[in-house]
Amino acid sequence: AVDACRRGHAWQRAVELLGEMRACSARPDVVSFSTTVVACDKASQWESALVMFRQLQEAALIPDQASVSAALGACARGGSWELAVGLMGEMEERRVHPDLFCHNGVISALGRSLLWERALQTLAGLQQRGPAPDAVSYNAAMAACSDAQHWQQSLQVFTDLRRRGVRPSAVTFNTAITACWTAGEDHSDIAESLLSQMKEAKVKPGVDTYRTML
Repeated sequence: AVDACRRGHAWQRAVELLGEMRACSARPDVVSFSTTVVACDKASQWESALVMFRQLQEAALIPDQASVSAALGACARGGSWELAVGLMGEMEERRVHPDLFCHNGVISALGRSLLWERALQTLAGLQQRGPAPDAVSYNAAMAACSDAQHWQQSLQVFTDLRRRGVRPSAVTFNTAITACWTAGEDHSDIAESLLSQMKEAKVKPGVDTYRTML
């Protein structure tokens, strides 16, 4: 039943069923907790996802890959960088290799907490040791720099992405363009250049792109 809720994104029902299991003295296993964490994450209920994940840990269960990935996604949305970094450390201790989604979640969590330097260090670690960063990795690092008012570093990450042959997405260009007006500075000439590069790369500008340009 809990798994059915995950498939239907009925996260509230999944949480209720887990609670009913515990009320009946039925000890939920890691799959039950994991399914509930994933259901909450898919419904963008990051706070509930983290609560369920903490309950999984308190039950002395070892989180599986799905629950950790979902928890890291929740950390990214909520900026819970300490938990994100801690989860990655636990995975390494258990010799479980985090996938790129997990690493990207850490970069996003660090960025939301304005820890742009640590976000860049995490990106550098991916470049050196793998898994190879994708556009999402660079987007998260660029946003981390931009949100912390470091527009030049954000554009340096964008330049590095192009140099390494990673295909930029619309989000990549939008993040770079947004950085041009960080800290109230007007770098419209750079923004115009980025818009031209976007079209040359055959990445279609969207409403957000033109809104940022205005």
